[in-house]
Amino acid sequence: MRKRRKSKRTKSFVQVIDVDDNWTEEQIYRQDRSTVRSRKPRPPKSFAQAIMGDKWTDPQIFESLCEVMLTELVGRQFRRAKAGFQGGRDIDAEPGGIVTHVECKRYSRKLRAREIQGEFAQALNLDKRLELYVLCSSVPVDAQLASQMREQAAPHLVHVLFLDGAKTLSPLVLCFAATLQWRERAWWSGVPVITNELAQTLEKPGAEEMLSRIKKALAGVDAGLAAVRDKISLELRRAFTSDAVSRDLFGQPLSVLQDTSSLLGKNSCKRPLGSIEYR
Repeated sequence: MRKRRKSKRTKSFVQVIDVDDNWTEEQIYRQDRSTVRSRKPRPPKSFAQAIMGDKWTDPQIFESLCEVMLTELVGRQFRRAKAGFQGGRDIDAEPGGIVTHVECKRYSRKLRAREIQGEFAQALNLDKRLELYVLCSSVPVDAQLASQMREQAAPHLVHVLFLDGAKTLSPLVLCFAATLQWRERAWWSGVPVITNELAQTLEKPGAEEMLSRIKKALAGVDAGLAAVRDKISLELRRAFTSDAVSRDLFGQPLSVLQDTSSLLGKNSCKRPLGSIEYR
C-alpha cells in the first residue's frame, strides 16, 4: 500500500511505503531531485505493546517514564539513580517524605523471581531507613512472588507496593492513565488507540478506589501500619507452623499448619492480585 502526499514546508512529495507489519518507510522527493529516506516504526496497537516493544521503549525510557509518572502522581520529586551499582533500586524519592525506593522491570515475559528478591535484599540491607519499596513491572507479579517479598520485608517493617501490568485492571496502566507529563517523552502516547485505552482504564470498575489506595501508599499514609501488619502475619504463620515457635511465643504448642507458605501460595493464586496489593 502506497500513499503520496504533498509537503507544504518544502514543496516536495512524500511517499510512504509499507515495509512490513512493523515498519514504514518515507521517501521524500525534493524539488532538486534529491531523495531522503527514513524508516519509522509503526504506531503500537496497545499500551502494553508500546511499553514492552523495543521499537517504542527500552529499559532506560521505561525508567524515565516511571520517574515522571510517579512525580506527578504523588506531587513529590522522584529521581533516577546514577549508573553503576544502584543498591537494588532504579529510582529514589527526594527527601521530605517516607524513604522510598523504586525498582523498574521492563520484561515481555515472566519476572525472574530470584533476581528481584536478590535486588530487594540489597535494598533492605543497604538502607536501614527504607520504609516503602515500589516494584514497577510491565508484566504481572504473581501471587507467590508477592507473598515472598512481603515476608522478606516484614522483619524490616518495610511496605511493598506492586505497580504491575496485571491483565484485568493494571495498576501500572492506571497510574499512567491518571497522569499526563510522561506523555511528552513518549511520541506514541498520542496514538488514538493508546489514548482511548488509557481513558477506558480510568472508567473501569474499581479504578478510582485502586488509584486512591495507590496514592495513599506512595504518600506513606498506610505504610507503617501495613508493615506492622505484615510482620505480625509472618510471626503468626511461624507460630502455627512450628510447635517450638508457638511454645516460645505463647507457652503452648499451636501448630495446626504443615506448610503455611505453600498453603498461602495456593490460596493467593485464587484471589485477584489487586485485592491483596493495596490495603
